[in-house]
Amino acid sequence: MIPTTANRRPLGGTFPGLLVGACFALGACDSGQKSEAPATSISKAHRAPPELTGRREFLARRDGRCTLYWTDGQRVGSETPTDCPREIEDGERLELAGKTCMRHSTDPGRRRPTRCPTAILELASPTPKSEKP
Repeated sequence: MIPTTANRRPLGGTFPGLLVGACFALGACDSGQKSEAPATSISKAHRAPPELTGRREFLARRDGRCTLYWTDGQRVGSETPTDCPREIEDGERLELAGKTCMRHSTDPGRRRPTRCPTAILELASPTPKSEKP
């Protein structure tokens, strides 16, 4: 077959042509020109996390006692004593996250989702327990 412009493939249709195309597509080739990114651009990995907003409910255990409290930005609700669940150890706290709780612990092996105690669910409930039918 005689090569004509009608049956040629882009980039020559050969393996070296594909390598050159892939090299430019991935940006691996250095053409000697440096592209300058704006000084204000910061990679996503180095950006500060956004401020947490909204009400968050916690159950914390300190010195063998458990308390319920909530935070909303800089405000902190009063601590209410409650019964301690067996699965929470001193220094740990549970945070309500949707329909489950996240355990915050100094031991990385214990940081994981866990069952929410009824007390923290009632704290988050918009209707107090006494008003429920």
